[in-house]
Amino acid sequence: MSSLIATKNEGLIKKGILNHSDLKFIWKDNEKFPSQLHSIFIQLLEKFEVMIGISNLTSESDIYSGRSILPALLSNEEEPIIVSNWNEGKRIEICRVYQFTFLPTQVFPRILSSLISIFGVLNCKYWRDGILIVLNKSKGLVQTYSNEITISLCGKEFMEIFRRAFNILQVVLKQWSGKSLEYKTLIICQDCYESNRRDRITSPCFTYQECIDTFSNINIDDGIQNIGVKCLKNKSGNTISSNHLVPELGSSQINQIQENEIEKEKLCGEGAFGRVYKGKYKKERQIAIKELKIVKDDIED
Repeated sequence: MSSLIATKNEGLIKKGILNHSDLKFIWKDNEKFPSQLHSIFIQLLEKFEVMIGISNLTSESDIYSGRSILPALLSNEEEPIIVSNWNEGKRIEICRVYQFTFLPTQVFPRILSSLISIFGVLNCKYWRDGILIVLNKSKGLVQTYSNEITISLCGKEFMEIFRRAFNILQVVLKQWSGKSLEYKTLIICQDCYESNRRDRITSPCFTYQECIDTFSNINIDDGIQNIGVKCLKNKSGNTISSNHLVPELGSSQINQIQENEIEKEKLCGEGAFGRVYKGKYKKERQIAIKELKIVKDDIED
């Protein structure tokens, strides 16, 4: 399978990203790689996740218009430079750890490629085991270690990064439902993160379930983001707002669109994980609609 994208020209695949237009050069030997089979080759590479699409095709027929990330060609060489002082002294607004019983190696590349696709290559610095997202003056750091995925956010507009990253994680993890992907969500408060409390992972400030139990009975219309709790793991005594623990519980924080508010007009392209349509929002605003595929046991939902 790897021979399908073997090349000695390092300039064709930069930082693990392949422009599909370069496949014409890589597969220029028409006897080994007949042009009429190129679309099948791409499907096979995506099926076995040798490459994962990060942009959509401009049309169903133009298979050379997209871009893909090749996880096997990513390195961790730049990680120390990127991670060092990544928040530039800004207070960490949210720190969340997803702790898995077992994390399949294919999961994080899916998350990584989706984040690059949503935020754009120019707004991301990425390596094999992580990504730094810069959006205006806010930053998000997503990393994986062993069987954990950590998300840390800073800046005034951290919620915009959280909203997109949270949605991506939910979608990717849902794709693995029914496949023994068990995990628990740990939440580290701002004070424990800044004080670098050594046991903050083995003894987290809160579990996600604890936050759900605490805030689930609160009337959201009264403003859940104004409710706070105290972390018993440190001596600061500061009250931490729910907006810095479980912001997804506040409906005002996550923009929700009802299905009857969008209208599909035309199929623009299709990739391994979904289709993209041209459409309208509330019959007025022109939008792009991405419809994700959830595959379970080779049956598409």
